[in-house]
Formats: sequence, structure tokens, C-alpha cells
Amino acid sequence: MNLHLILTHYWYEQVACGFKHKEYREATARWRRLIWDKRDEIETVTFHRGYTATTRTIPVENITRGICPYEGFTKLYYIIHLNPDNRCAHVDVRPTTGQIYDIGGMYCHDCGDIIESAIEQQHREEMR
Repeated sequence: MNLHLILTHYWYEQVACGFKHKEYREATARWRRLIWDKRDEIETVTFHRGYTATTRTIPVENITRGICPYEGFTKLYYIIHLNPDNRCAHVDVRPTTGQIYDIGGMYCHDCGDIIESAIEQQHREEMR
């Protein structure tokens, strides 16, 4: 089974580049029904970069419960442990020279590359 989760652009970048290996969802009735009750069935998670067409599907290692390490989050959370081999498998990568260029893409905080979305790639191809 595949679970779909919406992330803000910042957290999507962290997951997409392999820097973030755990996703936290507060242990509410909704997430219990969608995550905890189905934890043995969930094999992959498709992360959505906000409400855009940009997605990344990553295998799930396991799902546990615990405390979120981020400051200010003190409640119980469901923790989705992602495959640790999820590292910088970008569709299109442009090496940087130490600066972040505004190309409308993402900047990978892990490997230092700029990543284009599928829509941006299509637009670039059409411009050729």
C-alpha cells in the first residue's frame, strides 16, 4: 500500500534529497486510522511538494510511535522511517558554484545541487 502525504516545499526538499529519513505525524484519530492501523500494509510513501505535481515515492522501513525531536513538538507522534538509501536521485541536477541560482527549482541541502521539477524540465525542453 502507498500512503500519500503533503509536505511544505522546505520539508519536501529535505526528504527528496535524502537529508530527512523520518516523517512525523501527530498521533490523532485521523493519523491513527490512516497510518498506525495500516502500518503493516504501508510499503511506500509518496510525498507531494505542496499542492504541485512534484512528487517523490520512497520505500518505508517501518512505522513506530515516539516523540518528535523538533523544538516545540512535545506530543506523541507516528514516526514513518524512510529507506536510508534515499539519497539524491534527482531527475535533473545542476551543480552549483556555492551560490543558489533562482531557476525556480529546489536547492538540495544535502548534496548542494539545484533540482528542477518535471514541469520546469518540460518548459526548458519546449524553449529549445
